[in-house]
Amino acid sequence: MTVNEIYLKIGQTIFDAIEEEKWLEAHLFIMRLENTIRFNAFYLSELDEKYVIKARKFSAIYESVHELHRITMQYGHNRWNKLEFTLLPNFKFDLKFIWDQELQDEVDGYNNQM
Repeated sequence: MTVNEIYLKIGQTIFDAIEEEKWLEAHLFIMRLENTIRFNAFYLSELDEKYVIKARKFSAIYESVHELHRITMQYGHNRWNKLEFTLLPNFKFDLKFIWDQELQDEVDGYNNQM
């Protein structure tokens, strides 16, 4: 898959997970570590009410997120372990790649104890 195909798949998965016809925006927060991914998501209704989207709705993009990480980290230019994906109803989206050193230090410390 290409990066653009992965973005489309993530956006479509968010879109399909929303149970209302009309909404303002949706947010997917991804934490990606070596062998695991955690998803947290919600959307805002037209009344500006926040609704949680269950993490299991994102199981279809688990491998895609690992692939996105592999592609974007390939040349070491875009280091990240967290991703914020914001989707609008017109399918426009915004991404924020985040490197959380504190999280990485915690994981590395735990792995070194094993």
